[in-house]
Amino acid sequence: MKINHNMPALKALHQLNKTNNVMDKTMERLSSGLRINRAADDAAGLAIAQKMDTQVRGLKQANRNAMDGISLIQTAEGALNEVHAMLQRIRELAVQVSNGTYDPADRKAVQDEVKQLQNEIQRISDHIEFNESKLLNGEIDRRAFPDDDKAAKIVSLSDSVKPGTYAVTVTANATKATLEGGKVSSNFTDGKIQANQAGIININGEEVRIEAGDSAETVFNKLRDLAETVGLNLIAYGDDGTGKPDYNGGAKPFEFNSGMHLVLETKEYGSDYFIDLNASNSTLLADLGLTATKVKGTDVVASIDSQNSDFSPTATVTAKGNIITVTDIDGFTMKLETQDITIGYSETYKLALQAITNTGLGEDIAKAALDAAMQAFAKGQSYSVALMAANSIIGPNATGAINILLNGGNSKAIKAAEIADVDSSTASAVATKIYDGIKDGKSDAVIINDVLNSTPGVAEKQVKAALLAFRMEISNPMQVKVLQINVLDAGPLDLQIGANEGQFMEIRIPNLSPQALGIDKINLSTADGAQKAITTADEAINMISSVRSKLGAYQNRLEHTVANLDVAAENMTASLSRIQDADMAKEMSEYTQKNVISQAGMAMLAQANQRPQQILQLLQG
Repeated sequence: MKINHNMPALKALHQLNKTNNVMDKTMERLSSGLRINRAADDAAGLAIAQKMDTQVRGLKQANRNAMDGISLIQTAEGALNEVHAMLQRIRELAVQVSNGTYDPADRKAVQDEVKQLQNEIQRISDHIEFNESKLLNGEIDRRAFPDDDKAAKIVSLSDSVKPGTYAVTVTANATKATLEGGKVSSNFTDGKIQANQAGIININGEEVRIEAGDSAETVFNKLRDLAETVGLNLIAYGDDGTGKPDYNGGAKPFEFNSGMHLVLETKEYGSDYFIDLNASNSTLLADLGLTATKVKGTDVVASIDSQNSDFSPTATVTAKGNIITVTDIDGFTMKLETQDITIGYSETYKLALQAITNTGLGEDIAKAALDAAMQAFAKGQSYSVALMAANSIIGPNATGAINILLNGGNSKAIKAAEIADVDSSTASAVATKIYDGIKDGKSDAVIINDVLNSTPGVAEKQVKAALLAFRMEISNPMQVKVLQINVLDAGPLDLQIGANEGQFMEIRIPNLSPQALGIDKINLSTADGAQKAITTADEAINMISSVRSKLGAYQNRLEHTVANLDVAAENMTASLSRIQDADMAKEMSEYTQKNVISQAGMAMLAQANQRPQQILQLLQG
């Protein structure tokens, strides 16, 4: 028996501490409801639980994202429901005034209503938004930029248009039908219509009566109102330029006897628009300086380059007025509006031509030499071959002129790369690498690979844009305008509908302005215009129906996505709970057991602490 070390008490204390530690953990789990409160509770379990919690929280947020996407789609679709209703009304009005029972005044009233409907469709396109994002003006469609925004602008792109570089060649501008008269006769006594001059003037099937005694101002106003009705502009100008839009002189009143000229011009471009002028009195027309005739506008003339750009060989191009439309399989549609394009020799070509003519050669032989060099470049041949082709025609060395062509291509490549979002400093390096490849006669595939290997961070589509610009400048006929359209990845609205990177859904809504729908030029003021408007309205209705159908498909997909996310989050939460949450019944049982053992241990510790006192009884004997 020993008193320095009370071993029974120490053993009882050790067991009591173990019991209390287990009770502490059990109480912590009971109070927090969690099986894992710190990494030490279950190191592997904590790592797994945190990863699963990340997924659960991501799935729940993705669910809310999908619901927000549905709200956005419903906002756009609700607006298009009203556009549909307005287009139906426009078509109804077109059918109504196609009937011969309506006079010009009736048709003008109908056209006024159509104008208001067009304005409202434009307003909806411009202003309908969700959380400050415009929905119907093309802002959430794929971004596209022409290399020359003064020459053309993008009207619309279909969903099938992929990112890339597209080349459209314009060889002739669209024109308006124009009828310019000679000098107004001085046969108007006191500036008024005489009896032998009175009659009916008919323009495009609509007419106005010019009566004896009408003043110059009255006649002009009648003709101007008639021109407005049939979609024409009427101006009057003098020999000195007075009245012309670009006239810079002082104002001068219009008078019949002052040698003025009348000019009629369609408001729109293209062969669908014409001026058909007739009169019941030939003397009236002759004195007004006009003749009975019919003139038409012309459509833009364009083609596409499927070899050096991303148009497929099956793509086709059509032109109507100043609108170019490229279509292809799978619903591919690209619509461009051309501006007044200056078609002629490029500055690069002019400088190269001048370099040869400065040596004393004629322009014809200089052009032949340049054409030979350009044909060589077009075939992918090297600088030396192109130079040899030029020298074989002109005799003297053509190095300077060919270098001008290459340098012009280099500047075009830099501009194209910058448009395709390449940094300015990098764009120069890309163009230089292209320059070297063209000079060595490398194929496009090899050049693109060389640039990608030497210039990190530059995408293939950006290199292709620069290379196309270079080739266009040095190898294409110069008496054309090549529009290079760069279509980018940017633009569409991405809905994050998953918990991880890349799990998104792309939403695209095209531009749905009156111009994109093709209804901006509807004119119901004439019977012919009303007839055309029926088909135009049908096409616009079909386009809106297609977009609404697509939006409905988006919404249905998102609703399925929401249901799927709910199920995934529910099952992931159940799995997380099995790892992280405490089994309350088990922990309560454990706590009750350890509580009883703790009480017993404390009693035994008390008994063990009494044993040294029993040894003292030996001293009392």
